Amino acid sequence: MEGEALPSPYRQLLFHDQDMTSTLSRHHGETIQLRVLEKIQGRDSLERRVVLVGAGSGRPVEYGAIRIELAPFPKAAQRAILDCQHPLGTILADFEILYSSHPQSFFRLTSTPEMERALNLPESNLTLYGRRNRLLDHLGKTLAVVVEILPLERAPSTPKGLGS
Repeated sequence: MEGEALPSPYRQLLFHDQDMTSTLSRHHGETIQLRVLEKIQGRDSLERRVVLVGAGSGRPVEYGAIRIELAPFPKAAQRAILDCQHPLGTILADFEILYSSHPQSFFRLTSTPEMERALNLPESNLTLYGRRNRLLDHLGKTLAVVVEILPLERAPSTPKGLGS
């Protein structure tokens, strides 16, 4: 689907060229932590399926799958990536790595039992929204390709008396 067609608040959370870690941190008002569900380490890459959660609340804020290309990263950042303790967005910021974010597509999908468990969803077969994104280094080399799926979000409410 087109990014402009995403309903609120998904449009604000997905339709941008920023990393999701800082976007979700600002939106939820807390630091974001990584919970790894599965990881596969290749010679030059790391693939992982993850849930990002609020550090204070423990609330799931994203379900995702990411393939990280290790070669473009400095050795210390590679070690941090392979430790799987922090979201990639945190590592990019901590190591002051220049990058750009390039959303490739936006989508609507029906939740699967795995997503429902990971995101702690209240029901089955819910409509969720997400995006496919590429992160590039300052030379245009791919750092990561990621699919980011958000849990249910409520649209911001309009205070009484201010609606049209």
